[in-house]
Amino acid sequence: MPTLPADFEIGCILGPSASGKTAVLQHFFGRLPQCEWPTDKAIISVVAPTPSEAVDRLPSVGLTTIPAWLRPYGLLSNGERQRAFLARTLRSATPVDDFGTEVNHQAACAMAAGFAKFARRSGFRRVVVATLHPELVRRPQPDWVLVLRPDGADGCVLYHHPASARERAPRVVVEPLSPAVNLTPGPTSVRGKLTERELCAAERRARVP
Repeated sequence: MPTLPADFEIGCILGPSASGKTAVLQHFFGRLPQCEWPTDKAIISVVAPTPSEAVDRLPSVGLTTIPAWLRPYGLLSNGERQRAFLARTLRSATPVDDFGTEVNHQAACAMAAGFAKFARRSGFRRVVVATLHPELVRRPQPDWVLVLRPDGADGCVLYHHPASARERAPRVVVEPLSPAVNLTPGPTSVRGKLTERELCAAERRARVP
């Protein structure tokens, strides 16, 4: 097992099915959270101690429809259940398995970006997500990525140099003599950020037998 930082905000384990993501997640970062859901209560009254916190948590994981908030957990779709579960259990030292597997690509990307923003805003530490989708690694801007292979070989740490909040934010350049506003994305190859080429390399590394 490669050496990982002792303290961090968000980490990510990337690998295909049957590569050992769940085993690594539980062995090094604790048991997966479990919770009971009342059959007669709307999820907005269950995911957090107060309604205001629930309203903050639910959109942060991509669950933005009020009708879904007002349903019991058992009446939600699989994707809605995954997001509601994350909204309820997300806190410091939380392992999250099968991240983004129950939702479509667009919803998964929104979920990845939103939960990371909420976790950092809340001051959470040592949140680790495991996923088989390389495209979801870039969205939360994790402090490190552990790439696992299906043949059981030792994983490798892609990087562990977190980007600062300033580096994560896009640069907004306003031209004073023009009515247009030029939105220029932030740099994608600075310390702590993954480029598309690096993500592709990580995916190939995870799949090579």
